[in-house]
Amino acid sequence: QQLRDTRQLIARELGRIATATETDYERALANQQALEAKVAGMKSKSLDTDQASVRLRELQRDLEALRSVYSNYLQRAQETREQINVDSTNARIISNAMPALKKSWPPLPLLLLGAIFGGLGLGTGLALIAEYSSPTVLSSAQMQSAIDAPVLGVVPANSGTGWRWWPFGASSAAASSQKTDAVVGLALRRMFSSGQRPADWPLVPSILVTSSPGEGAQRSRVARLLANAAASRGSR
Repeated sequence: QQLRDTRQLIARELGRIATATETDYERALANQQALEAKVAGMKSKSLDTDQASVRLRELQRDLEALRSVYSNYLQRAQETREQINVDSTNARIISNAMPALKKSWPPLPLLLLGAIFGGLGLGTGLALIAEYSSPTVLSSAQMQSAIDAPVLGVVPANSGTGWRWWPFGASSAAASSQKTDAVVGLALRRMFSSGQRPADWPLVPSILVTSSPGEGAQRSRVARLLANAAASRGSR
């Protein structure tokens, strides 16, 4: 009986020891897990701290750069204010400027003379260009100088031919025929009139009939009229 009681006591003691050991183990395991969680948290905090330290150093560098720029700006501003206050020139304002009463340049007479001579030169140039581009006999004196013979008469051109116009309006066919006949008669009278004939004329005078290329028909008609009139007078 005593042995059995001893064994029961031993069994109960072993059970208590096992329960206490298991409890200690669970407590130790819980402590281990808590410590591991703390270690992980500390590691995370340490990483955050490192990142924050890096960011802090970057901000400090930016701050130092801004301070340097601001300091340079203040120094230059101070130097500028000092230069403004220091008068380094000998110029002095005697009186305020007044607006001029009239223009001093360019003078009006010079402009008028320039405009006049410029207009004359331009007009002369345009006239020469027009004459060279469309050469035309403008007067009987010009024709007389060109053929070295006196001009007996000029038949006016029609108003519709060319760009040079007859200043007395458009002429009908009848009016043009009358003018042509009148010029032919005047030419014959001047040619056969002994009182008006120049001393240096030849014994057998000749009449030159000329016109523009576009007036061949009228030129032929005038020549025929002259020939008929001369034939009626017994001349050739």
